[in-house]
Amino acid sequence: MPAAHQIGYHIESSGLFPPALLAVLSERAVADYDLKVRRAALHATAEGWRDHPTTLPWLHDRAVHDRHRDVRRMAVEAIATHWPDDPATALLLSDRVDNDDDPTVRDAAADALP
Repeated sequence: MPAAHQIGYHIESSGLFPPALLAVLSERAVADYDLKVRRAALHATAEGWRDHPTTLPWLHDRAVHDRHRDVRRMAVEAIATHWPDDPATALLLSDRVDNDDDPTVRDAAADALP
């Protein structure tokens, strides 16, 4: 099991979300060459730091700018799931429906729109 998967599993099973880990996971989700690591780090960040003030803007950035469709789709789904009432959510989802290059991201955004 890759390290990010192990970290994500430990975080979710323990319920412990150390603040210093947020920076590490955020960096891995952006910079790691391994797609599985980036997906696991994004998932752990979205689940473990929902109330952190930087998490939602960071997920918006991943939803728009990540180089891989799976990460963009996961970011769209996390935003729609955890911040459905945030005013920026509907705008982001509409933007992804209209502007993402990948149909799986567009479909995920369309499915999440009210």
